[in-house]
Amino acid sequence: MPEYENRTRQGLDAALRALLREKPLDQIRVRELTERCGLRRQSFYYHFKDVYDLFAWSGQRERALLLERAAECLTWQQALLVLLARMAEERVFYRAVLDRDGQEGLGELIPLEQVLEAVQTYYRERCGAPADAGAEALARRRARMDEITNIIKADLGENERGTCPGYLVTWKPQQRRTFQAAQFAKDHPAMDLSPYYKTSSTRVFTIKSEKEAV
Repeated sequence: MPEYENRTRQGLDAALRALLREKPLDQIRVRELTERCGLRRQSFYYHFKDVYDLFAWSGQRERALLLERAAECLTWQQALLVLLARMAEERVFYRAVLDRDGQEGLGELIPLEQVLEAVQTYYRERCGAPADAGAEALARRRARMDEITNIIKADLGENERGTCPGYLVTWKPQQRRTFQAAQFAKDHPAMDLSPYYKTSSTRVFTIKSEKEAV
């Protein structure tokens, strides 16, 4: 991307973040962004479809910045502090991500696993020493959690609920129906649609304390 185009995008990103300190994302207008940047509306639409498209690009840029900063850290503790500092610095932007995309969107923005990998790479390349134990400990913990989960599921069998000291375990079946549009498009629209629905079953596994389950 030419440098002048990149500068335009960065300017719009900065304007968006500034406006987020004044109002919610859904109240920000293209005109406000272009006025802050001294641009014409046509210039905005050359780069982005709408405000939400700019917001998505800002999120991608934020994620890349987090990875770049974390890649310079020697330990996972230092990388975590860098992430927290950045989140505090741009807390209004992160709040907007949470409000629009929920916890899942916020989790996609904050690249914790990639940060740990970057720290390990930096540590090995710069010091020639063994990788920091933080990521290895995290991997072992996750493996142990998966092992325990599978043991509990095996004990539950076909049962949907179970208990262990202080906890209520649920593993409920769920069904999802999907429409095979591509197959239907090959046939006549007047045909019965029921053969085109595919039913699949899953079970949702949860563990809650007895107090949470009340």
